Amino acid sequence: MRCCSLRAHTFVAAVGFGTLAHQPIAATAAAPPRTKNDGLIVIGVYGCTCSGKSALCDELVKNESAEVIELDSFRWDEDQYTEKGVPQLDLSGLPWPSQKQPPAICKTFDTNTPEWMDWCKAEAAVDNAIKRAREAGLKYLVIEGFLIPSQPTIMAKLDHFVYLYVTPEASEVLMRRKYTRSHFGKKSYEQKGVSLQDFACFWDNYVFLRFQQHIPPQVPANTIIIDCLVPTAEAVATICAQLHEWQEC
Repeated sequence: MRCCSLRAHTFVAAVGFGTLAHQPIAATAAAPPRTKNDGLIVIGVYGCTCSGKSALCDELVKNESAEVIELDSFRWDEDQYTEKGVPQLDLSGLPWPSQKQPPAICKTFDTNTPEWMDWCKAEAAVDNAIKRAREAGLKYLVIEGFLIPSQPTIMAKLDHFVYLYVTPEASEVLMRRKYTRSHFGKKSYEQKGVSLQDFACFWDNYVFLRFQQHIPPQVPANTIIIDCLVPTAEAVATICAQLHEWQEC
């Protein structure tokens, strides 16, 4: 794989904990501890919904010896939400431009919180995937999920992290992606007849807000922070270049 130049829109947190300093990766990258998984590098990828996590992971798998585990697949079934403690949600008080909550945005449970996930099953899947990847001699194992930072026990199993950072300008791009995207076998909000104005209200006051609430202001050590609007192939090349540099240290 070619290694692209490391541009100013790609950042890395210094080794250790600290706030996002937004320093160029070439200026702040430091050698991390050796991998804890006998040569296998386990990478956690997280970022807001529609920020390109799945596309980035798919591209990485195409170019490297890797496997991807998507943690969002370990969500509770809808009929389990009450039993499992998924919080209830009332969006009627949002400042809807149409003056009322659209019937198609009828969420009664908060599915953008950690309680939405079966974390015991997710953690077991991570453990099994690490074992399987080591036995197969894979180079990378990629763990994808927008709520990864909320789970310290899973974070502790990972060697490096990729955070798809959302600038204020990118938030509107992601909002429009979410508006037109069909997901989990359901129609898009656009197909359901929700106006773009009402959906923007839903995004700003709930979807994006929840993501910000569950992503800590401090990033873990050895995090590569990528602008979510960087083309996928370029982002993957940058990530691989940094990982290779760390491995050689």
